[in-house]
Amino acid sequence: MHDGTPQGPPGGTSPVIADRGIIDRGIIFTAVAFGQYRWAAQQLSEMLGKWATEHPEPHTSALLATHGHQHAEHASAFAARVPCVGGLAVDDATAPLAEVAHLLARARSAGDTAAFVHRVYEEALPALEGVYRRHLAATDPRVDGPTARVLTLAARDLAEQQAAATLVLTP
Repeated sequence: MHDGTPQGPPGGTSPVIADRGIIDRGIIFTAVAFGQYRWAAQQLSEMLGKWATEHPEPHTSALLATHGHQHAEHASAFAARVPCVGGLAVDDATAPLAEVAHLLARARSAGDTAAFVHRVYEEALPALEGVYRRHLAATDPRVDGPTARVLTLAARDLAEQQAAATLVLTP
């Protein structure tokens, strides 16, 4: 239940109320949630694509590029879920997702491919998958099927990416 405490956009806070794992279902809050998910997916797409081209170890380059494209698709799907209300544009709703922003910054600062892969696939992706799954658990697909579909797809892709990285990148 929502206790009346402001849970919306100020401060760029996540839509997941951390201490209770509850999603406030207000329309502005929904815009913020999908704006933040879009931001995370954009960051991952850009980072993976850049690393794949600038640090082209043969066994990782194709995997990173493929996963970067999947995150670009997620960003597009999340943008489509941002409700158009009160003049709020998708770009206005796109803001850092607190649960993963610091993890993505750590990955971005990695000095070598092994550290980068570890930080993305063993830190950032599991955290992001958890955010998506908590939102999905609070979503009734009978009421909001499109949200359930996009969250299911994104969470499944993240789980598959983690598994693929383990198989392909483990020496």
